[in-house]
Amino acid sequence: MGGFLLIGLAGFGITGVLTSIGTSTVARVGDRDISTLDFQRAYNQQINAAAQQIGSMPTAEQALSLGIPSNVLNQLATDQVLNMLSDQFGLGISDQRLTELLQKDPNFAGAIGKFSRMVFDRVLRQNGYTDTDFFKSRRQAAKRQQIALGVFAQTRTPETVLRLMQRFSEDRRTIEYFVVSPDSLLPIAAPSDTVLETYLKRNQSQYRTEEVRNIKIIELSPQIIAQTYTVSDAEIKAEYERTKDRLVKPERRTVEQVVLPDAATVKIFEDGLNNGVSYDDLVKQAGLSSTKAGTLAENEIANLNLAQNTFDLKLGEFAIINTGNGKLAITVTAIDPGGQIPLADVADQIAEKLKMDKARPAYNDMLDKIEEQRAAFVDMDKIAAQFNLKVNELAIKAKGTKLVETLGLTDQQASKVATTIFNSEAGKLAPSVPLGANKTIWFDLVSVDPARDQSLDEVRQKLTDAWIAVQKAAALKEKADAMLAQLNDGQPLADIAVANGLFPQTAAAVSRSGDGTKVIDDKVASAAFGGGVGYTGAVQNGQGNYVVFKVEKIEEATKPLNAKSTDFIKNGYRDDIYAGFANSLRQDAPLRINQQVLNQLLGLNTGQ
Repeated sequence: MGGFLLIGLAGFGITGVLTSIGTSTVARVGDRDISTLDFQRAYNQQINAAAQQIGSMPTAEQALSLGIPSNVLNQLATDQVLNMLSDQFGLGISDQRLTELLQKDPNFAGAIGKFSRMVFDRVLRQNGYTDTDFFKSRRQAAKRQQIALGVFAQTRTPETVLRLMQRFSEDRRTIEYFVVSPDSLLPIAAPSDTVLETYLKRNQSQYRTEEVRNIKIIELSPQIIAQTYTVSDAEIKAEYERTKDRLVKPERRTVEQVVLPDAATVKIFEDGLNNGVSYDDLVKQAGLSSTKAGTLAENEIANLNLAQNTFDLKLGEFAIINTGNGKLAITVTAIDPGGQIPLADVADQIAEKLKMDKARPAYNDMLDKIEEQRAAFVDMDKIAAQFNLKVNELAIKAKGTKLVETLGLTDQQASKVATTIFNSEAGKLAPSVPLGANKTIWFDLVSVDPARDQSLDEVRQKLTDAWIAVQKAAALKEKADAMLAQLNDGQPLADIAVANGLFPQTAAAVSRSGDGTKVIDDKVASAAFGGGVGYTGAVQNGQGNYVVFKVEKIEEATKPLNAKSTDFIKNGYRDDIYAGFANSLRQDAPLRINQQVLNQLLGLNTGQ
């Protein structure tokens, strides 16, 4: 039933606009507000999830096209109407139960797999929660789950639904088929220039150069300024002496552990401890597997009892620890004694720190001076020479890829700079581009190479390959369709195959995902499941070949669905009913948004 809490009702749109509420509220559902903090937190979570899927952080416009803001608003609105219902029912959760749920949450587990306050605090900070906000959110989620469990836990999935899903999942087909590949075609002659020119004219939009903007660009940051500084060995040594009390690495111990699952196992280890039997021998005797908890400093072990025992042990010794949820045996397999870090080990680190200490205050002063010179139209090369900055001459396309390659910008930073470049005019002063609090870009737009149609001579080989590929694809489809027509006219499939120099074959036990080969893949299988015995078709598989087939046999499912699949179907059925329930609640509590605040949160340009 945990899946109920993740349902989004993307079908709901905005039903009104709020203009009379403050900037701390992004929307209102009925009489309940959705705070900017709650929206930002949920929005960031979905943005991060999208970034993992697409490989880069979406811009505000990309997030909008993906529907992320509306998904977040609808989810938060659904949560609020369920919160209102839970309040009407007087639902609640005890502190004890909330604590139990918290301790079992794997997101808060430390190095030994148990709840860690340190991990808990870190996760809350990363997600922008205070303790109060988090516990309030957990209480509300628990109450929403009570509604889901109380109203829908006993919902029975109709046997018809289960049978249909069983048939869908477990039915099998036997098909006869043959494969029509491009190798069966006659060679296609190279096209004349007249043919290519006609083809290019029809497809000119695919054969164009991108607009290129040629720029000179400089970058300023404390890190870049720091590279222009040098520090002496004497300065490094003096800083080491000043800070050496902090340049100490703590003792760290490599810890292995094993859970003692029952009283009999505990006794084996207790007797072994008293009799001097080694940890490894006892693990073997008990038939257990030891796991490495990590190499940890004492302050990195959240459980005080465990930390103390770990650092009281000598190398190779072991102890039995009561964790509150059972007993563990722990042993120390390696000890890094720590101590004073030698100067040689931190000299480079100290040098970088001293350079940055000089560079940070210099950044704003240098920034102001460069802006003054830019406003006075001083040549960029002169500015760069004065401040020891490197001028890069780049040819930039709209995506700004070269900015990533040359300047090491992130994709999002490169997109921002490229947008500014493509909104600038040659010969006019371009604005600076701040990239956070400590990095600024300046550029001059030297010239623009506009996008243009490519000529036949520029793309002759690419065009020829494309034209031949089109002809082959058409000829292959025409041949497969002709053979399918023969099959539908009553000619035996084997005869058609042999007459064309192809091999008739049989595939048995074909599921909807295919038969496990690349020939009868999911595309072919999907087509084969489009009809009953005698059904025919010609479909292109993932390899680009056509499979001409005829269904010979249908094997109806007799094997029952496994427990995992059955649970999945039942949960999905309940989720659908629950979604309809939440849908009806939303009808009585329309969503109204504070458009101005929402635009500000999303960083959208409203044109005002």
